[in-house]
Amino acid sequence: MPRLFAQTFIGLVCAAVVAGVIVNIITQHYLSVSIATQAPLANQPSSGERRSIADSATLTTSRSPSRMDLPGGATPGPTPSTRSVPASATTGPKPQQREDRFRRLINANLSLSSSKPNVALLIESSASIGGTSVVDSLDGFLTDATQARLVTNLADINALKVGGFFDELYNGNPQLLSQAAQLSRVDYILVGRATSSFRQANLDPDLLTCDLKVTCRLVDRSGTVVRSGSFVAAGAGFTQGNALNGAAENVARQLKEKILDFIR
Repeated sequence: MPRLFAQTFIGLVCAAVVAGVIVNIITQHYLSVSIATQAPLANQPSSGERRSIADSATLTTSRSPSRMDLPGGATPGPTPSTRSVPASATTGPKPQQREDRFRRLINANLSLSSSKPNVALLIESSASIGGTSVVDSLDGFLTDATQARLVTNLADINALKVGGFFDELYNGNPQLLSQAAQLSRVDYILVGRATSSFRQANLDPDLLTCDLKVTCRLVDRSGTVVRSGSFVAAGAGFTQGNALNGAAENVARQLKEKILDFIR
């Protein structure tokens, strides 16, 4: 009896050992299969990464063709927004065209003296009182005071200003000054600017005072500045016209002594 019990016990122990080994083998096999199945899933991108990759692919396929993409290495054409600017839109008038415009502004049919030096007055001023300008007032006083022949219709000053020529003449551009003198056949050009202002007199409120300033240059036929100066004078009167004439008379006296008496 004891022997049978011992054999039975040994048999059960051996069966338990064999069962444990079998269970261990099955467990290891299951784990290896599970790891092998999950490894490819770990390498796959997430849903956000898949959308990013898809967007990149879309951008890559929709880009404009480069030179290497086209057959034979041809250069791709311009995009629809590309516009060509005409050359004439970026360039100004040609020198010859500008010179022709200037020549047309100069009066070549002046009434000149054959016995006196001819001086053209080209004085810019915005002041005009009762239809009388500063130049008209100066001309009236200078004509009787000088031996030269004065002309005031060399050119339309407004047209010269619009064309951008007057500033060049006033600043002493020798080419334009010489060309104007030769076209008009005058001996000298007196080019300048006049500014004026009015104020009430201190002693009499009805009395006006005109302050007149004339800055000018006397230029010969070669375009050379031979005399220049700035002259300031005041004139009084009960009207602006009278005050302007008084100031113009005083400035004309200075112009004669400092500028025009040089001409022989």
